[in-house]
Amino acid sequence: MRFLKSSHQYFRGSVEYKPVNTWIDQFKKPFPANMIAGKIAKGDMAVKDKTLAEWDLKRDMMANYGSSGHQAVEYSIKYNKLLDQPNLAFIVEQFNKAINSKNKLYSELIGSDDERKIAGTIDILEALGNKEVNIWDLKFCGDIHKKGHNKLLTPFEDLRDSKLTIYRLQLSMYSHLAKTMGLKVKSLKILWWTGTEFSVIPLEPINLEKALIIK
Repeated sequence: MRFLKSSHQYFRGSVEYKPVNTWIDQFKKPFPANMIAGKIAKGDMAVKDKTLAEWDLKRDMMANYGSSGHQAVEYSIKYNKLLDQPNLAFIVEQFNKAINSKNKLYSELIGSDDERKIAGTIDILEALGNKEVNIWDLKFCGDIHKKGHNKLLTPFEDLRDSKLTIYRLQLSMYSHLAKTMGLKVKSLKILWWTGTEFSVIPLEPINLEKALIIK
C-alpha cells in the first residue's frame, strides 16, 4: 500500500483507495461555512471574508500542531529517542506515562479493506501477543467532549454528530481494517492531549455492518 502524504491518497498499484476520513464524511452533514459566515457578517463582505480567513487559519494551526505531536510520538516509537525540542519532548514523556506499556508499539500503520477499497493509517497499534492488539489514536483537538447539534446520516442517524462520535466511527473503521489483516482487536482508546497530559478515553466500537454493505 502506497500513501501520498501531501495529498492524503492511498494506492495499491494503480488503484486508489478511499481514506477513512473521506469514508466518514459521507455520514456527516457538510458544515455550511459560507452561510454561517454570511449571517455573522450581515451583508458585509469584508467581515465575511475575514471570518472565513480566521476559520481557515485556526484549522491550519490546529492541524499543524497535531501533526507535530503525532510526529514526535512516531519518532520516539520508531527510533527510541527524544527530540531536543522541549515542548515536543514533553509530549512524548507524557505519552509514555499515559500509555504505560511494555508491549511492542507500532506507529503509523496502514490498514486496508481490499474488497471495499478503503484505507487508513492507525496512529498506534499495541501488540499484545497471539495477534491480539489495542488500537490507540492521538488527538490534539480542542474540547473533545463538545456536544454536537446534528445527527449523523443513514445508517448512523441515531448517533449525534459530535467529536467523540466521529472518533468512535474512525476507530471502529480502524478496528475493521485491523481485522481484515487477521488481527484481533481487544480495545479502542483515544489519547487526548489536554495541554499538560494525555487523557485516556476508552471507546465502544460502533457496528459498521450496514455501512459496509457493498452495493
